[in-house]
Amino acid sequence: MTRGPAADAALDAIRVRADATPECPGVSVVPTTWHGVPVTRYVPPGVSAQDPVLLWFHGGGYRLGTARGFGRWNAGLAVRCGVEVVSVDYRLAPEHPYPEALLDAVLAYTAAGGRRVVVGGESAGGGLAAALLLAVADRDLPAPLGGVLCSPWLDLRNASASFAEDTDPLFPKASADTAAALYLAGHPATDPYASPLLGDWSRQPPLLVQASTTESLREDAVGLAAVAPGARLELYDGLPHAWHIGYPEASGSEAAATSVGRFVAEVTASTEVQTT
Repeated sequence: MTRGPAADAALDAIRVRADATPECPGVSVVPTTWHGVPVTRYVPPGVSAQDPVLLWFHGGGYRLGTARGFGRWNAGLAVRCGVEVVSVDYRLAPEHPYPEALLDAVLAYTAAGGRRVVVGGESAGGGLAAALLLAVADRDLPAPLGGVLCSPWLDLRNASASFAEDTDPLFPKASADTAAALYLAGHPATDPYASPLLGDWSRQPPLLVQASTTESLREDAVGLAAVAPGARLELYDGLPHAWHIGYPEASGSEAAATSVGRFVAEVTASTEVQTT
């Protein structure tokens, strides 16, 4: 149900450009729904429905992005990790403010049923993946095998030291504040389901957390690594926000993506679905 105002013309225009569908050669691309939530499945050769799945949440400040628009990253991730990637088209603000995106995330997660699941996302999608991890633990749902958080937006108060440095042209504080206001729609940013950095991370699976040393969300990643016992933090020097997705040819992109592949292979080596 629509609960917020319609997107303005400028936001609509950006959404159209961001929804361009790239080519994904060699990967089966299957749009479908999971518990009523639109998703796109990226299935590499040789992977079956019995194999692990990587449930992925795209970035875009909770107001932009689609599974199709990030298709090249999703398809490449599926091949690199050797698993099916299911990218979730969660509802966007301002039309659907908090908690609509999180509700969609929980529905998509529960639709995975008995499959072994890794949860991941980049930027706002990394924050949504983190919020989902908290919700899964709080509800005593079967735990995922692990989490992959790339340049995650974890604290919507936007008050960290890395935001104050104002050196990130891709996600400066002004953009973050605007996006947070649209998503929260008056809801407090101190809610851990909106700002997962503020949640309880004592009952979580292994996590891979990646950020750049020069991006505005660096301290979100560093802060999570400090409170999540199972977090593995990787900091890459001098790269733009969510570089491995937006800049796949950048020198650090191959290293970061390779690390994601290794981590997914490591946590999916388990043969049983975990419980919290």
